[in-house]
Amino acid sequence: MTATISYEPRRRSPAHAPRPQPKPGGKARRAPTPSERRTNRVYSIDAHLDHLRDCIHWLIYNGVAIELVELTQNQPVPFIYVTSAPALTGFGDITEAYGRLEVGNQVLIKLRAPWKGCMVLWENKL
Repeated sequence: MTATISYEPRRRSPAHAPRPQPKPGGKARRAPTPSERRTNRVYSIDAHLDHLRDCIHWLIYNGVAIELVELTQNQPVPFIYVTSAPALTGFGDITEAYGRLEVGNQVLIKLRAPWKGCMVLWENKL
């Protein structure tokens, strides 16, 4: 079985070519107003809080103790620091090791898993 692939280089318009104009009756794109930016920010905060609430409810329902919750403006998702619990093994394939810490004779592995729009972080002893 053979396949034929043809390639034609894209033609470029000259630098002095006029920019395409919007279609007649079409709306030109404009910058959002301050009130629209505030509304978008509120919707974003509401979405983060909804994800955070769902994740915390799931963790508490499964017997996981929550140590700290971080929700800052610069983080793309809320961070939830929890104590190690058997329920956390249910994350399975989505769990990622991101650090190793040696304290005396013990070795702690730092783990994280994205869950319901949040990042769940905990430590396991080896």
